[in-house]
Amino acid sequence: MHRRDTKERKSSPSFIAGTSVLIGILAIILLLILLSAVTLFVDVPDQLINILSPVILMAGAYIAGKEGGFRSRRKGMSTGAVCGFITVSVLAAVSWYISGKVYIITSIIRILLCILSGIIGGIVGVNKPIVKPPP
Repeated sequence: MHRRDTKERKSSPSFIAGTSVLIGILAIILLLILLSAVTLFVDVPDQLINILSPVILMAGAYIAGKEGGFRSRRKGMSTGAVCGFITVSVLAAVSWYISGKVYIITSIIRILLCILSGIIGGIVGVNKPIVKPPP
């Protein structure tokens, strides 16, 4: 009976969204570390960094949506949208807490782009085939 409870818990929507968002945020952190390492060794223009930071945010939302869609195996658009929204909301809350500033227009645009990226990732994740190891 304990095994069934664990299986049911892992298939619950909140568990799927939580783990997917965590994976997306970890991907964003890794990509930001990579970007900071590149800027440490190479003189990168500020315009390029201003372009790459939303792209990294969208990539993390895509990864979260893809993971959520793959884990749920149904409703990829809604799962991806929820994962993308939660990912960008958590990062916006952390950013607001650290800096104390909120930019409304850019935040709305980034939220919409991350929701769109999450939707695309959710669709891709639902349609990704499950690969089983050979016997």
